[in-house]
Amino acid sequence: MGVAISDLVTGLYATISILAALRHREETGQGQHIDCSLLDCQTAAMANQAANWLVGGVVPKPMGNSHPNVVPYRVFEVADGHIIIACGNDGQFQRLCQAFDMKDEATDPRFLKNVDRVLNRQAIDDLIEERTSKMSKQRALELLEQHAVPGGPINNIPEVFEDPHIQARGLLKTLERVDGTAITAPGFPVKLSETPARSDIAPPILGVHTQEVLQEMLMLKQDELDILRKKGIIG
Repeated sequence: MGVAISDLVTGLYATISILAALRHREETGQGQHIDCSLLDCQTAAMANQAANWLVGGVVPKPMGNSHPNVVPYRVFEVADGHIIIACGNDGQFQRLCQAFDMKDEATDPRFLKNVDRVLNRQAIDDLIEERTSKMSKQRALELLEQHAVPGGPINNIPEVFEDPHIQARGLLKTLERVDGTAITAPGFPVKLSETPARSDIAPPILGVHTQEVLQEMLMLKQDELDILRKKGIIG
């Protein structure tokens, strides 16, 4: 997916651990050491895939964007892009069959129960994509919504930030840097009623704190900084 997801997940686990440690300190007055491993957190985040092996003895295989335990639950091609269909239970599958006029599939014993659809994954996925590939993204999503079937568009990055929901929630923040240029980035995604998160400081430009660090932490004098600057060592 192009994102360092293990780093992000480990940060979240670390935050939860810090909060738990602070709570323990409040109750007992004792601090503690927190050992947070990237590998451990990544392994814990395997969730249902870990359970497939540990409980069911099934070795998961690469499946692209398909859900390993629920069918149909993946990305499907439409005439002008892609959508995701996420049928989480048998009732939703029946409504999907109504939405896409799949009367035969609704009563086919291969597809009646989720366990059957998992065993016949390729067959039902192909039959669904035969229909979605002839529809526009908008039409396919309209049918899903009309029949209360979970689904949504697969957006590119510009489309994500143009989404009315993202804009209404005020997720994007634009901040001014010290050189007067503006930078836009996602803000904190959680809304706190009493202590809302603030994003007031823009990411620093390269070298903006060099002199401050060298003077306050390394105790360099101004004439020493001037020499480093003349030699091109600092900007």
